[in-house]
Amino acid sequence: VLAMLPDRFDVLFLASFCLAVLGVAVILLFVDAPEPQVDASPAAAPSMGTAAGLLRDARFRGLFVTAGVLSLAAVSDAFVFLVLQHRVGFSAAMFPMLYVGVSLGNFLMAVPGGGLADRFGRLPVFLAGHALLLVVYALLLLPQIGGVHVVVCLVLLGGYYAATDGVLSALAGGALPQHLCGSGLAMISTAS
Repeated sequence: VLAMLPDRFDVLFLASFCLAVLGVAVILLFVDAPEPQVDASPAAAPSMGTAAGLLRDARFRGLFVTAGVLSLAAVSDAFVFLVLQHRVGFSAAMFPMLYVGVSLGNFLMAVPGGGLADRFGRLPVFLAGHALLLVVYALLLLPQIGGVHVVVCLVLLGGYYAATDGVLSALAGGALPQHLCGSGLAMISTAS
């Protein structure tokens, strides 16, 4: 859109808003996901205290700490893109395309990444995703980088997201009681 209408961010935001409204409409009109039956007893009622109590479970606590520690090694995509721009010398106008490249990589690898997690285990795939991120950092440290390195970094970043985002939720979901699944996923998301 910006290539056809330079400096018309209002058109870009309006197009994005319309697509978002269309997405919500599709979910509301065509997705019928019944809520799971949850024990309605007072002991099962979610609260901040019961959510924090999830950290008493060693499995969930380990995942919570692991997700938080590994997220400390993950810098913002924007910083990676700034390093690429500085090293390769492309225009700042290319920044939106870098985000598109990462999203495209994630889009293409998310389902295969989920299949690998189902086949070989969620934790190995989650850790492999972080290994992909380390490869991105290693590429940024090479003495000479060019356009091919930019594309490889975008693909690897997409792979990192494909191997970590959904897989982390699946890991956490398996360690959570049904009545606190939403609270536990929110805690994992906050940690990461």
